[in-house]
Amino acid sequence: MSWEHFEPKKSGTCQLQKTTDNTILSGEYERGIVTTGKSRVFHGYYVRVDIDGETVTGFDPIHSESYHLALQNCNAQLAEKDLRLLVAGNVPEYSESAMSGGSGYGYLPGHKKAIDMMTSYPLDNVDNI
Repeated sequence: MSWEHFEPKKSGTCQLQKTTDNTILSGEYERGIVTTGKSRVFHGYYVRVDIDGETVTGFDPIHSESYHLALQNCNAQLAEKDLRLLVAGNVPEYSESAMSGGSGYGYLPGHKKAIDMMTSYPLDNVDNI
């Protein structure tokens, strides 16, 4: 019996860029929380990306109150496969407030409302990821 339980909070499609030739690919994502033990104690956040039958799961290594660290961990694993997520959470200007961090939503200049970090987003300056 596994003591880690993945509880999805949101899922959808996402775009990825192959860094070797800039090809745009489509994938599926899921983000949620990880709980442990029989009593399902909060253990952190995760971001999972499925592309071409392969799954990459990024975890929040310090069990913070934000999905952003899980996204960064996922980005690092995808970079090893020459892939880059084209999502709002990877825009350098993306920010979270103390109240929004655990929701998966943050803020970008030019947007009046919070935006989901996994929303497909064209990245003009992709080298900053």
